[in-house]
Amino acid sequence: MKFINNIIEPDILYLVWQAGISTPGERTNRIVGELIRNNDIVNLRYCVERDSFKEAYYKYSFQGYMPYDIRKEPHLDVMEVFSRRLVSKKRSDYVKYLESIRINSNIAMSDFSLLGYSEGRVDGDRFSIINPFTNIRKNVQFLTKVVGVNYVFNKRSPIYIDDIVILKKEKENAFDKNALAIIYNGEKIGYINRILAPQLNMWLDEAKVQATIEKVIKTDESIKIYLYIDINYNI
Repeated sequence: MKFINNIIEPDILYLVWQAGISTPGERTNRIVGELIRNNDIVNLRYCVERDSFKEAYYKYSFQGYMPYDIRKEPHLDVMEVFSRRLVSKKRSDYVKYLESIRINSNIAMSDFSLLGYSEGRVDGDRFSIINPFTNIRKNVQFLTKVVGVNYVFNKRSPIYIDDIVILKKEKENAFDKNALAIIYNGEKIGYINRILAPQLNMWLDEAKVQATIEKVIKTDESIKIYLYIDINYNI
């Protein structure tokens, strides 16, 4: 088990929504809002100018993040609501929760930062919280879920924790010019989240990037694969 050693305290996190579409190329993570931190106050702004928001709203009937009305802006001091996406620190299994996202319980970090590292996922809804790490040029580690696994990966193939994967640029990808395919033992097993892909492309050009299999969760119907990404500028 690898742990994250360098915590990045972000100023902006993306609120991401996914339509319930199950065809390849359609079920894409869409940025619909920004959580913006200013002097420890977190505000929500819907990204109504983005094509991703327009598509979510007009094509897939995105209704916003309750209780924050899309038609009323801005939404101030929202951290109490969004912190409900985190496991309570009062729970007896809180340390195990941190370990599950590879955070050492002794490390100091804000709940805002923890939202980004955990991706704020809650079973049963379509939202996640993504730290884009935009223009970060320092040593970074994080855990990220492989996307598109159930479309491209032969689930019968063995896959082992700690094995290294290759991040391959797909500049001719019809859906995303920044697409990064994940290659394991010569087989494509999925993609990097398209929101993280631009920053990872920059890191691949500027730093040493190592990606390894960190977690695999299999069921009869699906498989979830998580990578540990290590960015090293000390080269």
